[in-house]
Amino acid sequence: MTSNLTTPVTRTVNCPASRCGHRVTAAGQLGRSTMLASGILLMTLSLLVLLSWQADETQLSKVATSLVAADDVPSHRATTILHFVYGNGGFAKNHTYFLVSQFGPTPVQVLKHGGDCDDKSRLLVALLRKVGIHSTPVMLFDDFRHPTHVVVEAEIESGRMELDPVYDLYFPRSDGGFYASAELRKDPQILRDRLERASSQVGKARYYHVETSSYAYASTFNWERNWFTRAAKAVVQKFYGDGVYQLSRPDFIEDPKLMVAGLMAAPALTAFALSVFCTGSLRHKTRELGGVRTVRTPFAEY
Repeated sequence: MTSNLTTPVTRTVNCPASRCGHRVTAAGQLGRSTMLASGILLMTLSLLVLLSWQADETQLSKVATSLVAADDVPSHRATTILHFVYGNGGFAKNHTYFLVSQFGPTPVQVLKHGGDCDDKSRLLVALLRKVGIHSTPVMLFDDFRHPTHVVVEAEIESGRMELDPVYDLYFPRSDGGFYASAELRKDPQILRDRLERASSQVGKARYYHVETSSYAYASTFNWERNWFTRAAKAVVQKFYGDGVYQLSRPDFIEDPKLMVAGLMAAPALTAFALSVFCTGSLRHKTRELGGVRTVRTPFAEY
């Protein structure tokens, strides 16, 4: 009996998915649905926080614009708002917060309850922004590089000026203009002369601690916090030189609601991306585990 060898034959074979395949795809669908639901929830919460932040911004804008005239020069607007923040509320640490206590109070919470140098500087930055003045907090340190005080540096018509919302201080030049942190770092006598003039006035300036809150190490960032920040400073300083001490802090760092919204939005976007990836992966897996396949057999049947 001879076999009839012929040309290889192409056949269509039904290949139903196995039970294992069903379990894999079902688990994948559940994981994708969970990620998608989590992403939607986090993004919704992020948008609600942004709406709350927008309401705060509206309130701050009304306060700031009511304090200054539209034709005021930036330096006059800055000092007017400085005096307001100094006289608004007490000087004790503000322990209110929005969702995350580590972020501290929002500018509106400081507006309502007052606060210490860190809190009032946050409010001052927010109000200055509402009248078109960019500003940033500046930290002061003692000789051991421990932060002791926070002030604000604002950009005005003649450059920059330093504003202290706890002691109601700024530093005018005798020949016009104002001193900024870079000059105060280099010449400590500027602070001493200013305090001497202010000591005759009614206010907190007479209680200023020059020994622990001088401008000798003034910086917008705490570069000496740990080994990582010191390494970052070394890199940045190669490009900016001493300007590393005047780099503006991002606005969202000084607004807890923006921080919270960002922390919610980031994982939400990640969840959306993963759900899209899982959708494509599941389709590929489904094609592998089930469906109709075309198979080539090398020989015809006898």
